Amino acid sequence: MKFPLERINALQMKLNNHKLIAGGLIENIQDLQIFMEHHVFAVWDFMSLIKFLQNHFCPSTHCWVPRHRSKKENRCSRLINEIILAEETDYDVNGKDIVSHFELYCDAMEEIGANVNQINNWISTLSQGKLSAASYSNFYVNKSTFKNSGFMPVASAKFVKGTFSHIETGKPNIVAAVFAFGRENVIPDMFMGLLSQLNLSEIDCPKFHYYLSRHIEIDADEHGPASLELVEYVCNQQPELITEAENAAVCAIESRLEFWDNLAFIIEEKKLNLKAS
Repeated sequence: MKFPLERINALQMKLNNHKLIAGGLIENIQDLQIFMEHHVFAVWDFMSLIKFLQNHFCPSTHCWVPRHRSKKENRCSRLINEIILAEETDYDVNGKDIVSHFELYCDAMEEIGANVNQINNWISTLSQGKLSAASYSNFYVNKSTFKNSGFMPVASAKFVKGTFSHIETGKPNIVAAVFAFGRENVIPDMFMGLLSQLNLSEIDCPKFHYYLSRHIEIDADEHGPASLELVEYVCNQQPELITEAENAAVCAIESRLEFWDNLAFIIEEKKLNLKAS
């Protein structure tokens, strides 16, 4: 049974043509600041998706024991570790230092004067264990908690809530589909569209240009195809698993579209307020 792509492809096309990405809406540093201050939370929750998959394919314990995997399982384990290698320990823009893509994104935010307080506070809260397992789960389930927490912008919180609703299923076919179709295979076109509309040169924001270019390069050539292979493996041609994965992929792209709608509204509202003032 081939993976059904009709709904997914239609939504991905809609995403690529969204006015936030293809409509010239992000025109200056101020617009980019708004985008990045919201989008950084999607950069963060991306790592939770990939870490779930790594724990599934390559579980770790204090005492290592060999796993008798099939050739296909070994292939999937290597693919996921290669993706983690780049995401957590890639080369910085100088070609020498090692940095995670999340850290690179935060550096790019600071480079253009975007506010990093919310994302830093959120990471600090998680790092200090101020959210218990129960409250952490409730944080994502309770919509009012999202709205009143102050941890992240509402638009970002809604998107993150969707991501964790998939992770909390504990089903690798669902998480792999969200990762592949909702992230890896939409990112290259999405970022190429963003680069094409920016009236900001590489001299203006070299780290942001590097971040986008790096993702376009590795996601299109390496991570995208690898993520599709992971989906194929975990679904194992089982109709029920394929249907679950397809529905999750559609849900993930729709969540991204809603996220883009919200960001477009925020940026457009700012432009109108500036014209009125």
